Amino acid sequence: MKPNRFFTLRWAFAALAVLLLVGAALDYFLNRKQLLIAPMIGGLHPCTFLHREMAKANPGFQYSKLCAKDAASPSQLIKTTLDSISDKWFEFGDFKLGYTLNVPLLRLFEVKDGDVVLNQEILQRVIASIANVDRPVILYLFSDHFGVDSPVENQLAKDPDNLLQTRKGVMLKDRYYSHDIFPWSFVNTGNGITKLRETAFNAVLDEVCKLPWHVRRRIEGITLLGELHHMFPNFESGMGYSGDYLISDYSQHSIDGFRKFLAAKYASVDDLNLYLDWNYRSFDEVFPPSKNIRTEPLKHYLEHIDSFANGTLPISGWIGKSRAGSPDKDWIQIYDNGEFAGRVPVGFGRQDVLAVHPELGTADVGWEFKLEFAHKPRGVHQISIYLERGVQPLTLLATRGIALMERSQAVPAILPVKPLPKSVAVDPSVLFVVDHPAPLSAYYYNPLVPLLHDFRNTQITHYLNHFGNIAKSKCIKPELIYSHQILPFVNPGWDENKFAVGRDLGVPRSMSLGVSLYGEASYGTSFFDWFSASRRDGYGVTEFHPLKPMDPPTLTRVLNQHYQKNARFLSFFVDSAGLDENSKDSLNIFSLTPHNQNAGSNVLYESVREILK
Repeated sequence: MKPNRFFTLRWAFAALAVLLLVGAALDYFLNRKQLLIAPMIGGLHPCTFLHREMAKANPGFQYSKLCAKDAASPSQLIKTTLDSISDKWFEFGDFKLGYTLNVPLLRLFEVKDGDVVLNQEILQRVIASIANVDRPVILYLFSDHFGVDSPVENQLAKDPDNLLQTRKGVMLKDRYYSHDIFPWSFVNTGNGITKLRETAFNAVLDEVCKLPWHVRRRIEGITLLGELHHMFPNFESGMGYSGDYLISDYSQHSIDGFRKFLAAKYASVDDLNLYLDWNYRSFDEVFPPSKNIRTEPLKHYLEHIDSFANGTLPISGWIGKSRAGSPDKDWIQIYDNGEFAGRVPVGFGRQDVLAVHPELGTADVGWEFKLEFAHKPRGVHQISIYLERGVQPLTLLATRGIALMERSQAVPAILPVKPLPKSVAVDPSVLFVVDHPAPLSAYYYNPLVPLLHDFRNTQITHYLNHFGNIAKSKCIKPELIYSHQILPFVNPGWDENKFAVGRDLGVPRSMSLGVSLYGEASYGTSFFDWFSASRRDGYGVTEFHPLKPMDPPTLTRVLNQHYQKNARFLSFFVDSAGLDENSKDSLNIFSLTPHNQNAGSNVLYESVREILK
């Protein structure tokens, strides 16, 4: 009997429909939007770089056992660590668990017979980690100023071309808590440190591109270098406005570059002189501002530089709430000689304040207003600072007299003050401090300084773009290439111009934004307000820590905020499994781990586990 053609076609269409449904479902699950929770696992380095030594020195230690289980890579340690957070192989909700693989590029090298060579065995262990762990991964090609205990670091530091310079000369190795800081120069892509980074970049990405397509698919992002910004001495506590103003970079390469930057910006030196109100005869006469008019003799006024010479005066401080749980959002109003200058919210993170005043109950008590004074009349100004709290009358917190100085340093005239708004005296029970400006302080505007800061920002963008182009030349999709930058301007009391990352963080528009968020920036409004104005369509959180404990519902709300704003991944430090659970010391002060009580890290760890159940 011949088959019925009608039934044959019906079954064919039914089979096709099933295949289409299965394909659509598979496509949905593989490509649906999810926020990748990608902890950066600390403690893999001994397994990656010193695996033989570890297994020999501590053969019975659980950590060494986990390293030795997989001779090819630390993948077993990665799997065990991730399973301790969540043993779900596949997540169906808005969040999924993967990991960040930190690859310190300078650790890929060794010194043999005086020559620096790439260690192929270590490189293969890194690549095997990706191949052997069936989880989504963010590949962090790490090489910034933080030391990684590489045998080549001290050798590189002997060459001045590899180090940034202040006006006083080559910067020295520094410390940040327990970490070495190397002020590696990024202003010249032809120096030794850059060439080694290029070699490592190419080697890692070339090996990645040899992996099968289904393994490469696990890579959901590649973050470049780490924090890239200009440097200053005393890195741990020198990011503020006080002290000797020493910034990078004053190498001959940067001096020449600044002159070329000005020549490209202005059609002629006459146009530059018109802007500066000066008399340069050529661009070659321009030297980056480098002296403080208050403490050093100047050959001419355009040599002056300090934290305020760009024409911006930070007015900042902190204030605690008058009553706990008040729903009113506090604002600070600023008046300059009786004229309204601006209004800013209270809520920036001030961990330093909370450490001294734990009774405040929160670090989100900071505020900062940037007063642009470049074109304001010279003379004595009265800055009045008011607290706006709900429907209560304005409260006068402080009045500061400041002098905006002429180039001649002539005695400033006292300027008239318009009538101020009605206000009441501050309640003695309210804790507050106005940090800046200092009473009777003087400020000088040098129009050459903002040009210098703009140029320094372009150096960062150029360097990031250089390595972004290397990644784009491989098999990596351009949208998967991210920066790994910080947000200096969300920290009141930090002079963001010292970092020179600008409001764009120095990130090229052709590169996806990766940004590290700590404290209020991780859960408050400051980052989201900035991101909304950045006109970018997504981002990755390269480091995350609220700097306070959060229960699962609270942390879920924070993660959902980032999910709704189109964050693609969120990374935080976590200690690897197998470490001594009785130890009170974490590998990183910001590691989320059960025994790390710093800034609520242990509570956050348990909240992450609960969320990913």
